[in-house]
Amino acid sequence: MRFTYFEDVWEQRELREVANHRGGTAIEKYFDENGKYKVISIGSYGLDSQYIDQGIRAISNEVTDSRVVHKGELTMVLNDKTSNGTIIGRSLLINIDNEFVINQRTEVISPKENLDSSFAYVILNGPFRKKVKRIVQGGTQIYVNYPAVERLYFELPPIDEQIKIGTFFSNLDYLITLHQSKLDKLKTIKQSLLQKMFI
Repeated sequence: MRFTYFEDVWEQRELREVANHRGGTAIEKYFDENGKYKVISIGSYGLDSQYIDQGIRAISNEVTDSRVVHKGELTMVLNDKTSNGTIIGRSLLINIDNEFVINQRTEVISPKENLDSSFAYVILNGPFRKKVKRIVQGGTQIYVNYPAVERLYFELPPIDEQIKIGTFFSNLDYLITLHQSKLDKLKTIKQSLLQKMFI
């Protein structure tokens, strides 16, 4: 299924052909509750591939500043605390500059000009992640190495079609979040009414 008017052939590309990367490092000794940066680590990846704020912060210094994630970049978690792989290979799309820093076992993926960030987010959390899960190593705690990940391929449409696809799914995610928020509020109201009626 494709959007109307797009007819160009999608090309196979390895991730390393369309994105640069840089890895994380252990920054636990720079954690500080009053730190400048929100820390992205294994616990920051939700099952819906949305950021979970664990309240962990890191100070700004030479080490952490070199691991800051920029707007339009993505992060990918390279390990999982469980053997079933619910988190491994998930990616976050960063939409704000100088707010997040990566910890170890997270890779920053920086799309080149022929890869749209929103499209990359859709692909990396969809068909590409299935391929990542096929190359995991380890037992009770599984992991992948990024050099193997970046050699995996996916189908890449022309940039204008990527933008269309990325925008479509971004809007869909927004609607889902909006309705989930309304649903959560209704559940809270219901609980409150039940307590008031039956106490």
